[in-house]
Amino acid sequence: MNNCLNRSNARRVLFSVLVAIAMIPVGACSGTVERHWSEEVSLDDGTVIVIDRYVKFRETNSLAGDAYGSTDLKSTLAFVGDLSKLPSWDVPLFPLVLYRDERSGEWVVVATSSNCEVWEERGSPKPPYWEYRLKSDKWVQSSLSEMSLDRKTNLFFNYEPNLPAGKLSLDLKDQIIKHNDFAKDYLSIRRDAKTNCM
Repeated sequence: MNNCLNRSNARRVLFSVLVAIAMIPVGACSGTVERHWSEEVSLDDGTVIVIDRYVKFRETNSLAGDAYGSTDLKSTLAFVGDLSKLPSWDVPLFPLVLYRDERSGEWVVVATSSNCEVWEERGSPKPPYWEYRLKSDKWVQSSLSEMSLDRKTNLFFNYEPNLPAGKLSLDLKDQIIKHNDFAKDYLSIRRDAKTNCM
């Protein structure tokens, strides 16, 4: 009788260990990641401003490690120094461009997402970008303007790996772009940009 109980207990322990091992993601990454940094941003008139950035996103990957995905949970862009009275942009998207519209004087942020669910939930725009304008101290989503199209990215967008520094200079951002093979849709606001969603 004791032998039977010991074998039964041993099987339960072995089964529990195997279940626990099976639950460990092999080669996969997942979880919530946060990043904080400041960066220099070059504006159309040659002025360089500094902004503070914060992002929180959820990473997922397949067990084989070949199907990386991320979902932005929070993304903020805060003005500092002389512009610190301006309200922060706070939208869970991937901001690519910041500029000031010379005609209206409004600040503009153009953002995107690599997540198909987010793209669909936010109206499936084509090209896959959203524009926000600062109107009367509020960031308001508006149609993607002609002024935003073909504009070169001036915000740092490669924050999935650990950041190389707490403050990113224009030179450091340029070096990172030159030494990586980023998708063209992140390097500028492209008229012909498409998603892999359907």
